[in-house]
Amino acid sequence: MAAGTLLGMTELLEALRPTTEDLHRDFATAAGCWWQYVEHLAEGDLSAATPCEGWTVRDLLNHVVTGELMTLAICGEGPMPTRGEDYLGSDWRESATTTHKRALALPDRLVEDTLYALPMGEIPGWVFVRMRSMEYFSHAWDIADALGKATSGWDMTVLDRVFTFAKARLAGVPRGKGKPFAEIVPVADDAPLPDKFAAFLGRTSLR
Repeated sequence: MAAGTLLGMTELLEALRPTTEDLHRDFATAAGCWWQYVEHLAEGDLSAATPCEGWTVRDLLNHVVTGELMTLAICGEGPMPTRGEDYLGSDWRESATTTHKRALALPDRLVEDTLYALPMGEIPGWVFVRMRSMEYFSHAWDIADALGKATSGWDMTVLDRVFTFAKARLAGVPRGKGKPFAEIVPVADDAPLPDKFAAFLGRTSLR
């Protein structure tokens, strides 16, 4: 997506801008939602298939760690990671734990109105933090679906705010094969909110 287009979208997102308190709290909630599944992973879980086509749970974990390393690099704390590299190594649990703990301070390290350079263009700090919350929730659903874990204990109020942001953020973004997001998957009106969120992002349950 062109930088100019991204900045134009940012102007539209301003109407959904949360307070600093909500921005920080929602990020912590989303990160915690993801981590509740990771901290209970067993070695045998790593080879399980996920709703992300072609990815195992280990691949998904490495993807999130790579994203966390990217956020740290943007904050000036380390080099920009290379997409596709393995950042888990032989001790995947230690690597994931150490990186996640460092990444939790993201909202405190970014200035909300400062523009930060991402691969897709420049965006304000607060939008980047919101995007990371969106990422944590989406991959929390992926890992829960992969392992048959419940999502009923999620904070639905926070998820609803992040979902609303996601709908605005992805409005008009091309979807489909070869794109970051697949086409929206139809879902029942009475489906749980986490399932609606995942379906909006193009996820199809393995269950």
